[in-house]
Amino acid sequence: MRIAPSLPLLALLASAAPAAALDEVRSPVPTQPTEQLRAQPAASLAPDSALRWSGSEDHRLAAERLITLLRTADFEGYDEGPTIAAQAEALRARAEAGDAAAARQLSQLLDRAYLDYVTTLQAPVAGIEYGDPYQKPARFSRADHVTLLTQSPSLFALVRQQTGRNIVYEQLRAAAIAHGRALPEQSRTALKATLARTRALPRRDRFVLVDVATQRLWMYEGGRPVDSMKVVVGTEEPHKRTPLIVSTIHYATHNPYWHVPDTIVRATVGPKIRREGQAYLDRQGYEIVDRWANDARVLKPSEVDWSTALQPGNLKVRQLPGRYNSMGDFKFNFPNATGIYLHDTPMRDYFDKEVRTLSNGCIRLEDARRFAAWLYRGQGVPDLPGTETHDQLPAGVPVFVTYLTAEAIEGPLTIAHDVYGLDGTPQLTEQVAAATRQALADEAATF
Repeated sequence: MRIAPSLPLLALLASAAPAAALDEVRSPVPTQPTEQLRAQPAASLAPDSALRWSGSEDHRLAAERLITLLRTADFEGYDEGPTIAAQAEALRARAEAGDAAAARQLSQLLDRAYLDYVTTLQAPVAGIEYGDPYQKPARFSRADHVTLLTQSPSLFALVRQQTGRNIVYEQLRAAAIAHGRALPEQSRTALKATLARTRALPRRDRFVLVDVATQRLWMYEGGRPVDSMKVVVGTEEPHKRTPLIVSTIHYATHNPYWHVPDTIVRATVGPKIRREGQAYLDRQGYEIVDRWANDARVLKPSEVDWSTALQPGNLKVRQLPGRYNSMGDFKFNFPNATGIYLHDTPMRDYFDKEVRTLSNGCIRLEDARRFAAWLYRGQGVPDLPGTETHDQLPAGVPVFVTYLTAEAIEGPLTIAHDVYGLDGTPQLTEQVAAATRQALADEAATF
């Protein structure tokens, strides 16, 4: 389902998307907590504090931006947003007509709404693994936010910076602002769920985005997609699904082994080795090894203790590089607890299928060499001899494996089939809501 953008969506994308990248360079507002900021006492939001959100042009622009975001903030987990936006608009009209009491009420209302909203935006997201802790989005305490709110030289710059998120989130939020109330219920559910997942991604300029829902990969530079390709991801079986991971690719593995998964070894490969011996290994290009290492000792079938070999984890089998190797020519590892990676594949017919949930969890690439060329930043993909050679990339590249049942990456808002059924999972929905509520309660306890 594709939904054409309206003028407000196009305008917001034109203005908001570049700002997410530029704010980090130009804004006087810090993008992450600093020791200097933490050392300052938390400022007070007493009713008699200086008025904000009205008066100066900077304050009026800040109020307009915040109110615009609050109108659809319920899509982002801040359910009170639309109600507060309506109250703020009424107070702002009275304040602009000279009502001093309304100006004070507006200041107090938007102060609290701003703090609650930015706290909601940085609340933990359930179901995301940060394989590389560096890729975890920076998080301010509520005290940090209070200090920034009372001391920032530009309120508009502060609002733009602290409500900004990664470009994928920004595009989805723009779609919510443009279409939110007019969307069918299923589309609204997808949009809310995807916003919750994508707010877990950090703001980066150059990164890899893998979407499990549509089985597609994008390469981003300068905050914009520059290339994309199809991928194959895990099946719909719970134990074979591709998990959601935020991590970093540091090296490319050339001519990799395929370490045959233990479940496959015990179910099919092991029994065939036991029956057919070395002839089966030679025919399939397999080796039995004593451990997972490049210098592992290769064993003959006669050296295996078959009385225990087919118990979990006992028989280790790898496939040599070659025409039929399941890894193809390249493998791209990144730190994560479940051993997921990107890799080449000889199974080219998989990419002709509309739904490509066909793997055991790892991610197969439509064009691994083109992907490698992008990772090497135009320096050329080296032709490395030998087996299982790990080659350091010119720079680490963030990789975000996510699940976009709603996306607006290359144009209009698109709603995809929820292949894993994550959007409507009551447990996941409640986990996200509970994490948001707890974050708000923890941070608001002393304010």
